[in-house]
Amino acid sequence: MVNDSTKPDVRGTIAVRGARVQYSGLPKAITGVTLESDFTRTAELQQFRITRFAAQLGNDPVSASMTVTGFDDPLIDADASVRLNLATVKEYYPLDPATVLAGGLDATISLAGTMSDQAGMKAGGSLTFRDVTVKPAGSTRPVEKLNGTIAFTNTMIRSEGLSLVMADRISPSASPCGTTSR
Repeated sequence: MVNDSTKPDVRGTIAVRGARVQYSGLPKAITGVTLESDFTRTAELQQFRITRFAAQLGNDPVSASMTVTGFDDPLIDADASVRLNLATVKEYYPLDPATVLAGGLDATISLAGTMSDQAGMKAGGSLTFRDVTVKPAGSTRPVEKLNGTIAFTNTMIRSEGLSLVMADRISPSASPCGTTSR
């Protein structure tokens, strides 16, 4: 019979540096893909760490780190940040051709706590929008001209200078007067 007291200790590392990922049929590659991680499973410690994740979508950086300790009741400590020109995402990642993304997004997010006490988890971060447009394929209500910042913790959400336009889109052929309404 195998149990925790008879399982061998396991330790390892995973590292990728300077990799690139390019989806078939898309013009640009995600570059500078870096992953530095390690894992430990012993009788005293069960831990998985991503000490560094980074990638570039053109000039736009993405980074993250995470530690998961204790696999029976995981304690998670994670951070991520991204700066994106949303109009270029379709050059790196496959989207429905009818999907429209535009503008800029800066985001930082952190999360810490145990899975068994989700109410006690600490979360925080901010999302800053710069003239963002989001129109999923088939949507009749795009979000346009989204500007401002949303800051949050697990106990509060605060908006600063938040403004946006949401408009119903009616095709000219569907409109009773042959015009498009906004």
